[in-house]
Amino acid sequence: PLSALYIFRTFDLQLGKDETAAVSDGKKSIFGTAKILRRETLTLGKYKFDTYLVEPQMKHIGGIFKKERSAKIRVWFTTDEHHYPVKVESKVSIGSFWAGIQDIQEGSDAAKE
Repeated sequence: PLSALYIFRTFDLQLGKDETAAVSDGKKSIFGTAKILRRETLTLGKYKFDTYLVEPQMKHIGGIFKKERSAKIRVWFTTDEHHYPVKVESKVSIGSFWAGIQDIQEGSDAAKE
């Protein structure tokens, strides 16, 4: 389910808009919806990003997301035309995690120091 979020990079993300795409948990395929919740300035280390906070609806996804009704994933995508995912948070039955950009290769336009 996490990899399905990359399809959302191809959409014209707009605040308050929901996006729908075909997703699979490896056993079944459904049309999943992601809500663009808000726009945020996100600071990760020495970088600042202008982002959209996106939360996919996980209620019909299996695997570790099936075991807990409150399981969720949140992804922060940059607001530029690339929609880079710069931070991911998840809460599932076995615990929680987050991952974020630590460094950017020279020449990238994803963030400003």
